[in-house]
Amino acid sequence: STDHSFFLQWVGRTTDGGSIAMSNYRLHLQPRRRSGPGASVPLRLIDATEIRDLIHLIVLCKNGRTFKCTFNTGDHCLEWWRRINTGLVTMSSVQDTFAAAYAAWAKEQPSTSIHRALLRAAHNLQEPWWRIEAERLGFNESRVWRISMANVEYKLCPSYPPALIVPRSIGDEDLDSVARFRAMRRIPTVVWRHRGNGAVIARSSQPEVGWLGWRSSEDEYDDDKHLQSVSYVFQQQKLLIVDARSYASAVTNRARGGGCECQQYYPAADIQFMCLPNIHHVRRSFQQMRALVAEPSDQANWHSNLERTLWLQYVAGVVRAAGVVARAVAAGRPALVHCSDGWDRTPQIVAAAQLMLDPYYRTIEGFRILIEREWLDFGHKFADRCGHLFGSEDPNERSPIFLQWLDAVHQLMLQYPCSFEFNEAYLIKLATHVHSCMFGTFLFNTSRERNAAGLADLTPCVWHLLAAPAYRNHLYSPHYVEQVIWPDSTVRSLYLWWTMYGGERDECVDDPETGSLE
Repeated sequence: STDHSFFLQWVGRTTDGGSIAMSNYRLHLQPRRRSGPGASVPLRLIDATEIRDLIHLIVLCKNGRTFKCTFNTGDHCLEWWRRINTGLVTMSSVQDTFAAAYAAWAKEQPSTSIHRALLRAAHNLQEPWWRIEAERLGFNESRVWRISMANVEYKLCPSYPPALIVPRSIGDEDLDSVARFRAMRRIPTVVWRHRGNGAVIARSSQPEVGWLGWRSSEDEYDDDKHLQSVSYVFQQQKLLIVDARSYASAVTNRARGGGCECQQYYPAADIQFMCLPNIHHVRRSFQQMRALVAEPSDQANWHSNLERTLWLQYVAGVVRAAGVVARAVAAGRPALVHCSDGWDRTPQIVAAAQLMLDPYYRTIEGFRILIEREWLDFGHKFADRCGHLFGSEDPNERSPIFLQWLDAVHQLMLQYPCSFEFNEAYLIKLATHVHSCMFGTFLFNTSRERNAAGLADLTPCVWHLLAAPAYRNHLYSPHYVEQVIWPDSTVRSLYLWWTMYGGERDECVDDPETGSLE
């Protein structure tokens, strides 16, 4: 049956036989007179539009692609620029999203419909991830760890999940004291355990040391006690604290009450700084890379220009930092990872490290759990980073942090092509629907906000779509997959992800004879 959640708003002609059409969900560009599907871009995937030389309309996308339409007159070009930008207005509520309209229509379809199947696919797993993972990773067998429900009402930390894995020696009443000493109350909590040696990966935000390095001895004692509880079981192995920032950035944060763990106050730990860029540097690098990819590829200095964007260097930094964590844990050493607030660079590192260490996360099911835990439940700010809903309009908050991590995952797949159950198309489709707002999976900043909005009842879930056979890697063999992978993180070993960023750079141009917009 016809999908009435889609409705066509505008249709026009572009020079030389091309066409342009816009619905409430997507922009469709058919370049020139030739066969092929053309370019179909979800409106929410569009980052910005520009007019150049009066008649050229440039569409810049959040996944790195760029499209160009040429119209016969400047008036036609301006009118389409206005129409597209009207469709990009920030949505005020979930009900304004295409996901809600699509779900309402899908509920009326036959039970055998693929659309109904997307609705039946739960946003949440049948069993919560912490229960599944506690058994799989042996947390329930250990006398060292326990699952705390202190955050079940999100009072301990609004941006954390309800269940937290913490040392058994730390009571729920002590967690609040630890939370006071961490930015945004994001306490150190364990997310992964090595079944062989028992070493764990934990994550948190930066410690808060007060103005100009002022310290609360009581709070820092509680924090140090908490970290010692993470590491004491490993005897001679010191806890490795991996700070995603540079040392200079960490020290600069002290002026705002943040900072880093001082070695003298944490004798049971070693600290390493990874020098990963913040969201603003990543955004600028991405914009420069996107502009370069959109330019003609016959430039003599193209590779040097790519190097100047720093995009591959930044992706290499994520892989390198994850490797530091993975090698420490594989050697039996516990690791704690944090950046400033613990919701951007931190999930990049811990999620990539777990992909290296645990083949389960390289399956379709495991990859979903990894993303739901490290990115969704632990509060990566998808709404702010993607600019989805009302309240997330600040352009300085936008940054392709998740896309950068997917790029790092793709680099791992290139080096270990038989070790992943999902393929490149899976990553590209996932990157699209992080922004498309066709599904409710990536709306809002935290699980608390998603639950309060009732997304499970109002919107479909993306995971059922990504379980289709088209997204499976035919080279994958679970019987021969490497248990641990050690990717090369040098820049010379990485490749620009052309299928993602430069997959379609076609032009649409306005037909001077039939150049009517309607």
